[in-house]
Amino acid sequence: MLRGHRAIAVADSALRGGLTMGLLGGQDVFTVDSMQAKIQAQLRGLGGGFLPESMVRPYLEAGRLVERKVARPERLVSLHYAWGGPGFTVPGRALQWWLEQLHSPTTRRALLENHHHF
Repeated sequence: MLRGHRAIAVADSALRGGLTMGLLGGQDVFTVDSMQAKIQAQLRGLGGGFLPESMVRPYLEAGRLVERKVARPERLVSLHYAWGGPGFTVPGRALQWWLEQLHSPTTRRALLENHHHF
């Protein structure tokens, strides 16, 4: 059933060729450059797709988006952060501070859930 509907996907600029993930073969795809653009495309009825609930909660509560259950395995996405490069030895003070902040559950929750600026 999903294959018959256009999917809105965010291009992954970290991968060569701007690849997307989670799409079905043969599905019409509208690719955008950011998660905010994906939300706006779905709000305008241009297609559907998977979105983090924390980012679209207000739209779900207002009835502007509709959540649907799908018969496919739930995807668990791992998030990673990295730093360094050629000649990198010791993190500077700013990076040390930031790494300390990332240990805070409050900071991690804010980065993953608080997206009220779209």
